[in-house]
Amino acid sequence: MSKINQLLAKWACCLAIAGLAAQSHGQTISQSPLIAAGANHSLVLKSDGSLWTWGNNESGQLGDGTTTNSSSPKRIDEGFTSISAGYAQIFGTKPDSSFWGWGNNQQGQYGDETTLSNLQPMQVNNNFTVIASGISHTLGIHTDGTLWAWGSNGYGQLGDSTRTDNFIPTQVPDTATCTGPYLAIAVGYSHSVALQDDGTGDNAGTVCVWGYNWAGQVGDDTTLDSLEPKMIDVGPAGAPIRIKAIAAGASHTLALGTDDTLWAWGNNQNGQLGDGTLVSKHVPTKVGTLAVSAIAAGYSHSAALLKSATLTLDGGLYTWGGNANGQLGDGTRVDNPTPKKIGTALYSAIAAGLRHNLALLKTDGSVWAWGSNASGQIGDGTTTDSLAPKQIATGYTTDISAPTVPTGLAVISTSTDGTQVNLSWNAATDNIDVTAYKVYLAGTLVATLGNVTTYTGAASSTSQYTVAACDAADNCSEQSEGVYGTPVTTTGPTVSLGAGWNLLGNSYSTPFQVSSLFGNSSKVWAVWKWTVTTGKWSFYTPTISDGGSAYAASNGFDLLTTINGGEGFWVNAKQAFSVQLPAGTVITSSSFSGMKSGWNLIAVGDNLAPSRFNAALTVNSSSGSNPPSPAVVPVNLNSLWLWDNTLSNWYFYAASLEAKGGTALTDYITSKGYLDFTAAKKTLGVGAGFWVNKP
Repeated sequence: MSKINQLLAKWACCLAIAGLAAQSHGQTISQSPLIAAGANHSLVLKSDGSLWTWGNNESGQLGDGTTTNSSSPKRIDEGFTSISAGYAQIFGTKPDSSFWGWGNNQQGQYGDETTLSNLQPMQVNNNFTVIASGISHTLGIHTDGTLWAWGSNGYGQLGDSTRTDNFIPTQVPDTATCTGPYLAIAVGYSHSVALQDDGTGDNAGTVCVWGYNWAGQVGDDTTLDSLEPKMIDVGPAGAPIRIKAIAAGASHTLALGTDDTLWAWGNNQNGQLGDGTLVSKHVPTKVGTLAVSAIAAGYSHSAALLKSATLTLDGGLYTWGGNANGQLGDGTRVDNPTPKKIGTALYSAIAAGLRHNLALLKTDGSVWAWGSNASGQIGDGTTTDSLAPKQIATGYTTDISAPTVPTGLAVISTSTDGTQVNLSWNAATDNIDVTAYKVYLAGTLVATLGNVTTYTGAASSTSQYTVAACDAADNCSEQSEGVYGTPVTTTGPTVSLGAGWNLLGNSYSTPFQVSSLFGNSSKVWAVWKWTVTTGKWSFYTPTISDGGSAYAASNGFDLLTTINGGEGFWVNAKQAFSVQLPAGTVITSSSFSGMKSGWNLIAVGDNLAPSRFNAALTVNSSSGSNPPSPAVVPVNLNSLWLWDNTLSNWYFYAASLEAKGGTALTDYITSKGYLDFTAAKKTLGVGAGFWVNKP
């Protein structure tokens, strides 16, 4: 390993952020809210001027007066108009151009002539509108558009033609090609980037870079450090383009052209340049063919938001590069040297930390985060990495209220060999939201789950299971009343499946774990469930060790864990086999009288014909007679579909056609080649799932 690589490896856990999206001159809170990511901490500036922080706090960078990490957002201060996150420090500016800092100051990052660190926001200077900070140096744009720098300078990152540290803000001298005024700044490990105004009035211009250059991150076709700013031509050879945004990773640089093309240069050991290779580039290199609207760079990964010809589609998320902690958000930990689309959500802003990211959802401005979470920087109340974007707690209110104690804990089913039991309980409530359940056996924690109300554990007739509910602020309820893990003997219906697609349903009230009944990879390809309220599919497969979690996340699906009473589901079987569903209270047709509009995948257990099911959806109607005459047939549904695996065809029913009377329904079924419920004397039987299209 080269000396340079050894140095980077040594600092791998504490490299500069790396990850700052470029800070822009004159930025205000009109883009509400604002987000920023430090190495292992995060912050949001809301539209009301309040500042919220969470994550690592070893240097006091959260600004709450302590050095204790927080896995949930804390309100710190108010009145800021811009924010910036360094490796372990935070800076903010206020409307009077005062400049505030807190967190690490051991290398003079504040520029207040000291190396004393603040545990709370303190004013450290004046007359700066924009700040960007790395691991040990800081840049600032003065109110007059000039560029200033201070802190460590071992690689010339202050741009003053020396390698001498400086603890007070000093103006970066003009060079032949970099004279300002400056619009935006970004800071990497020990290199600096600035966007120079070319005077056209549209907040775009040329790129100036200087400082550490071991991987070509300066972009001047060398690996020699630059002690002063150099203008770097970005674009095709001999035809440089104008630049409107910049970002700096640990040792790579990004630039976004006014033509919406993206360019990258510097270190590429993890594919962070996005050109499909792992070869570092010493000059700007175009990143694919994407049209881009926003960019961010982390330690060894990059992110961009899509620019679409259709304005409503702006904001699609693409990521690439290092992925050890899931920072690409694709549900894996596998590096990727090519930009990859993440989910279907649209975002309005993106920020990157060392190995985590923040983004603002375009529709409502909610904050989403993913990647490394060892210090709680995701903000979800845990320290577990998130391999896909997840919304952090809404409102960012200080929460000290615990959820209610879960009730109804019971053993609902048993594995075939009797060694495991499936537990279920009633959902708890919280003043904000329940985010997790903790399961205990004989008082010892055995599992921490997400917001699910079922668990499969070892059978035990001598020890009791209990459950507690927790929220994002890690407030947890008392443990529930206990239940022995004694196997149940009650049996439910047996359902036979054929090879291929089978449409099944849970006709009883008892939920069951999908993996417990369909976890045999020699028999099952996959299980799918549709949820009308979310408009999304949930997916499970026993053929992948994680049950399909990564695949589901990368394709916009939910991971399927539980089939509740009254829910239909698809099973793609490799071979014919039978399965026994759990017993319970029958789900009646009338219980769906409040069914949602749209496509519903459901199941019932009262064995009605479709016409009687339709009638049962009418409140206070009688479902005990034959289909009513055409004059009184209620149209409670558009159509009903039941799949027959053996015949590979659909049974079909439509209330409106039945209401016409005569042979209208039969004629339509015949014309389409469907199967006729009435002719086959087919009912909506136990264990069968079916689709209902509700008006």
